[in-house]
Amino acid sequence: MDKFFHFRVISQGNKGLSETRNVLIDNAESDFIWFVDADDEITKDSLNIIKNDLEYASSQADLFLYGVFSKVGEQVTKYGIVDYVFTEQYGDNIAHINRTVTDIKECPELLLCYPSNCWCVFRKSLITDNNLRYPQGIWYEDLSMKLRLLAAAKNIFINIAPIYIYKNDLQSIMHTEDLSKNLDIIVALETMYAYCKKKGLTPEMMKYIEAACISQITLSAYQRIWKINPQAQELKQITKWLNEKYPNWRRNRVIRRLPWKRRLLARLNGENISFLNRFA
Repeated sequence: MDKFFHFRVISQGNKGLSETRNVLIDNAESDFIWFVDADDEITKDSLNIIKNDLEYASSQADLFLYGVFSKVGEQVTKYGIVDYVFTEQYGDNIAHINRTVTDIKECPELLLCYPSNCWCVFRKSLITDNNLRYPQGIWYEDLSMKLRLLAAAKNIFINIAPIYIYKNDLQSIMHTEDLSKNLDIIVALETMYAYCKKKGLTPEMMKYIEAACISQITLSAYQRIWKINPQAQELKQITKWLNEKYPNWRRNRVIRRLPWKRRLLARLNGENISFLNRFA
């Protein structure tokens, strides 16, 4: 290991992804952190892109957001930062151009970005100064953390260049036939919502937080469960939570701005009418 003096190896028992990341954050000596999952890839120019962005904006930004490639088998699709929800609705506006925003209020659509933390680079102090921790023992730990990072960040740098290749492997843990862990999304969303409310986000911003919860239930978790078992009881459980937590969610103006196909899918899934998922 002598020639890899810039690497540190920390050994511990298997404590799960969240606690592993918490330990890494506690022990990191660098100002910025980027997590990469072992079963994914990074683009060949990703490190140069990040290096250039840090040299350009590290004195201002404490969170850097990037585009991504999604790989399913041999099919690769390029996504921007909010493409997976808003598709091409905004053209060259919102998060489709490289720029720095002062905070989430300037670009609230970022709260609807894909929740993976592997598509962002963040300042270590953004975590430590705001007492943020990855929640232990649950799935959807990235979802809970990503939205809290966005709410806490004072300056956010946006670069639509993809730095990451996410492999959507049907054999991964997120596609297991034990569907009960999908209910962890409720814990993740409750944790995130409570943090943002305590943070004092305005009612307008909380509408975007609500929209993030709605879209994660109806356009993410619901489809993931349905594709494994269309009759799963977990479908009723997550939609029950949605309708009790946000009884007026159908009127959310952010959700009503989605492209009509996704808006229709969200509406039907939220009412546990699932036939449209076979075409999604």
